[in-house]
Amino acid sequence: MSTFYSDDMYGKKSGAGLKIAGILGVCAVLAGGCAAAYAFSDTVKNQVKLAFSKPEDYFTWVYEKNTSDLADACGASYQKSIDQKNEGATGYAELRLEPTEEIRNYIIDDALSIDSDSSDEERELADIIQKTDSIAFRVDSTVLKNSFSEKLTLLRNGETLTDADVIMDLDNNYAYGRVADLTERYIGMDIQKASEELLNGSDLLFNPKDVPTGQEIGECVKKYCMIPVENITEVTIEKKKPVQISGISTEYTAMTANLTAEQVLDIAQKFTDSASTDETLKKLIPDQADFQNAMLEAGDSIRQLRESGISGTTNVQMITYVDTTGTIRGHYITAGSDFGYFGAIGMEDNQIAGELKVSAAGKSLLSCKLDATRDGMTLNGTASAFVNNTYGDEDNEIKADFSNFKIVDAEKGYFSGDVKLTTNDEEIPEIALTFNSDGSSESISYQLNVEEYSVGLLTLTYSADKGGSVEVPDRSGVFEVSPDMRGVDIEQYVSKDEIKKFSETVLKRLGVSDKLIGEVNDSVDGLY
Repeated sequence: MSTFYSDDMYGKKSGAGLKIAGILGVCAVLAGGCAAAYAFSDTVKNQVKLAFSKPEDYFTWVYEKNTSDLADACGASYQKSIDQKNEGATGYAELRLEPTEEIRNYIIDDALSIDSDSSDEERELADIIQKTDSIAFRVDSTVLKNSFSEKLTLLRNGETLTDADVIMDLDNNYAYGRVADLTERYIGMDIQKASEELLNGSDLLFNPKDVPTGQEIGECVKKYCMIPVENITEVTIEKKKPVQISGISTEYTAMTANLTAEQVLDIAQKFTDSASTDETLKKLIPDQADFQNAMLEAGDSIRQLRESGISGTTNVQMITYVDTTGTIRGHYITAGSDFGYFGAIGMEDNQIAGELKVSAAGKSLLSCKLDATRDGMTLNGTASAFVNNTYGDEDNEIKADFSNFKIVDAEKGYFSGDVKLTTNDEEIPEIALTFNSDGSSESISYQLNVEEYSVGLLTLTYSADKGGSVEVPDRSGVFEVSPDMRGVDIEQYVSKDEIKKFSETVLKRLGVSDKLIGEVNDSVDGLY
């Protein structure tokens, strides 16, 4: 009889049976836990692949994983923008200047030379300037499917001086515009004709029905990311390779692949051949014919290089740095002394670093560095870029010191922090920017100075939200014009009285006296 099924199995419990059942239960739990860990942990997946795969297979898996993740992210982001457009979205951007008393006095006293001996009109102008606490230009936008509208507004001290409406109906290739204070009637223009006459037939904006889907964008990203690596069959792997990235040292798995010049040219050939017939890329390119011809010409040039025997000269080494989750964190590419590239990002404790270097013919062309310290969700640090000027002029260097950098809304791209920009050009002043967000909008402020004058605080504020609708005007009442505005008789669109009324409206909002308004309107009479 089996030792598992004892005589007293239906009476008192068997010790052996319980032990075996317990062992099996523990094994089942461990197996289930390992399966769950493998399914949900990128780190475990990566370690398993690294331990049990051939170098070439691991190399392919890493690139397929990373390109797939990138393609999914790009496709989803693009599709989200398309969905928002189809469902409706609104937003605004406002550029506002708050002039200092110093610059107001300079305009009055020095630029315009207005004093007690000036005319009443000049002193009235000085009063308006002195009472201007802010001047702003604002754009309010709405998009819904293939139509969008914009209201352009000029403001003083937060009050509207005047505004204009612009509406685009891409389904019918037509644009409308008006200044409502001047006339309720719209000016209209055929967009397709404008495209043909002014933009050499470029029609990126004018084929709204022929745009790629998010899936097509994702497939396109995946295809072109995999072309350089899909035929690499010889790979060596070094685990825990030390990598110096700007101010930190970290360890990555290094995958090294050596390519001949012939293989590099073959990759370039595949790029150009594929791009020249890629329907998704064509949808993204304004001038499709020029793009296709450029790709074909590039392909012909590569074929000529291969036929000339250049393919046997220089080998290329590509090292890919991979972290413990299987995510690509950098590359090192060399072609002898002809070309060098290093780009990577890493983290050590609370230090974050990034570096990008490009060289050619043994000379550094570009060097970028990022060094930051993370304190919770806040970053402080420095980013710099050095560009070697190959034409003998002074090299260019720019540095950005940032502090209290914090993401407020990742989806909308809102963040806060202070950034100070400096260069090695003594003629370019330091630029200090303040970024701020309350979660509903983003603002960028800059204290504008011109030479020795403090001009004022310049602030750009913008926001985006869901929803909104666009009302397309009745085309039958539109005053239609050609793209080059030839043969336009403005008096057929707006009368002299409407122009005078418009100037009166705007000048009154500025606080101009009736006497000066009358003089302005007398000038309008003179134009007619």
